[in-house]
Amino acid sequence: MKKRLLCIFAILSMILSSNFAFAVDVSTKEDSDIELMYEQVMNMSAGLSISSFGQATCSGFASVHPGYNIRMTIELLKMENYSWKSIKSWVHTGSGVVGVNASDTYWVDHGTYTTKITVYVTDSNGNYIESPSTTSVIKEY
Repeated sequence: MKKRLLCIFAILSMILSSNFAFAVDVSTKEDSDIELMYEQVMNMSAGLSISSFGQATCSGFASVHPGYNIRMTIELLKMENYSWKSIKSWVHTGSGVVGVNASDTYWVDHGTYTTKITVYVTDSNGNYIESPSTTSVIKEY
């Protein structure tokens, strides 16, 4: 009798102390609710490669909708004292879907590097629209 009572008590304890999880769809967004990341920039990316001799190749690509212009700054950044320091920069211009696809080289010392691109977008009248930026992967040399 004691074993049966103990067994029933153990089963009830497990049932009452169990945590139940149920899957519920909490998403209420429709496709029409999707917000674009940028107003006129269609695509942008930054790249960095460093040769075994220390030549860093910094690259950037950006395209915008037709009728808009780009001034893209490519920056080579080096990690110094736990913060990024700009050591070299280049400026390229373009417009529309073709946009800007550029790469520049610079000789570097041993260290930790990344490339940052900033895309300054204007309309056909020269009015500022937006200036998003992105970085490449971090590379050690």
